[in-house]
Amino acid sequence: MKAWILLLSSLVLILAACLQPVQPGKATTGQPVCAKEKGKRPKLYVSFTMDCERIGSECMAGGPRSWELSEKAIRGYCETLLAAGITPTLFIVPECGQQQAELFKSLAKRGVELGMHLHPQCFQDHRYDKFLGEYDGQMQKEILAQGTEMLEKALGVRPKAFRGGNFSANDETYQVLVGLGFRQGSLSDPGRNAPRFAALWTGAWPYAHWANAENKLIPGELPFFEAPLTTNPTKHHKHGFPHELRVESGSFEEWHLPIIENALEIMEKDKVDFRVLSIFTHNYYDYSNPDNEKSKVICGYVEYLEELGRRYEVIPATLERIRQAYVEHGVGQRRDDRRCIMEAGQSTAVLIRHEGEAPRERSTCGWRDRLISREDRNKGIAAWAHAVDIDGAKEHYHKVGTELYYVLEGEGVVRLDGIDHPVRKGSLVHIPPGIMHGAIGRMRVLVIGIPDIADEDLFFPKDAKGKKND
Repeated sequence: MKAWILLLSSLVLILAACLQPVQPGKATTGQPVCAKEKGKRPKLYVSFTMDCERIGSECMAGGPRSWELSEKAIRGYCETLLAAGITPTLFIVPECGQQQAELFKSLAKRGVELGMHLHPQCFQDHRYDKFLGEYDGQMQKEILAQGTEMLEKALGVRPKAFRGGNFSANDETYQVLVGLGFRQGSLSDPGRNAPRFAALWTGAWPYAHWANAENKLIPGELPFFEAPLTTNPTKHHKHGFPHELRVESGSFEEWHLPIIENALEIMEKDKVDFRVLSIFTHNYYDYSNPDNEKSKVICGYVEYLEELGRRYEVIPATLERIRQAYVEHGVGQRRDDRRCIMEAGQSTAVLIRHEGEAPRERSTCGWRDRLISREDRNKGIAAWAHAVDIDGAKEHYHKVGTELYYVLEGEGVVRLDGIDHPVRKGSLVHIPPGIMHGAIGRMRVLVIGIPDIADEDLFFPKDAKGKKND
């Protein structure tokens, strides 16, 4: 009886959360308007990043002349952007994290995202002699795991964002990153053709996407959000590099503006639904000096983004925040579709189900009783509910659905992005989209899926799709 009281209470809460009042659309036909409002400015997310390198005397890939210059570069870059209401993402090599930990910690308190950057040849005692993309997946995992541990120890926070040195990567890199807990990054440089760096990005998908487990050039279903560097892949200069939004490449008007306008024009032509501009630089330049030519480029960006606000809803943000928006963008579309069905006249059913009368079947996590499930999807329901006996659960993730786990009986562990969390009777776990998860132990768990627990929204680290869901 208590379990069913909990079930009904949970569903009431979910219904209240999912069906919040919305402003109805206006239409002369009397039907709901669920498409984008006419005349509404499209959203444009803007990511400012910096690769924070080891000093040049310690790194064959190059770096700032001194740690003093590195601090001026990092602090000046962040202060300039923060003063304009822009929060950047920093990709930090572990040694730089150790050397300037207090600076990074202070910036993190102001919202700056701290990610990891790594050149194997410049890492630790220079024991590695290849670019990241030249190593197989096992070696990449070994190197990146060491770097992650070093950076986490230095900064007190585990990095979730990543960019490889020289944009070096191969078809195994994204899978390795997901396994280590990374969730977003800007690894790709569309149009870059630099074999000596193992940085081959000719033909790479130029728009924000989920990474692919087997082909780095195309979108896939890994829970890793990729925001490619903004480039003009049809134009190249030395070393096989495309024209990139790299701050140090030239003046804003002569170099950056043509690349931006070209990218925006192509996104408009291709009807890209989720638009991102991605800019980067290095900690080589004194951004604390407003007369520095690189500082003037940043000021050019700030002024231009204000002007761009007439055409777009400009949203400068960290990669973590842009990833969250990307997830919400997908969920929002599903919820809008459901609201359209309801407003068009289909009923919202009142359902009463009893455990012994619900279909029971094998699933990804064990044995489940389908209390509210796929057979009810056309009844205007707000969420699905399964009672699951945990047995041999496989780790997986969802791109759209949010899940609530409520432990009805027993105890065990719920693993979220590789971290084990002990749970027992009465424990509640909230699992957002994109979080790799699984349960271990002898437990009966009430699983609530918002908006559903659909088979097409079930993904594994290596497989594109599974057969069953929770």
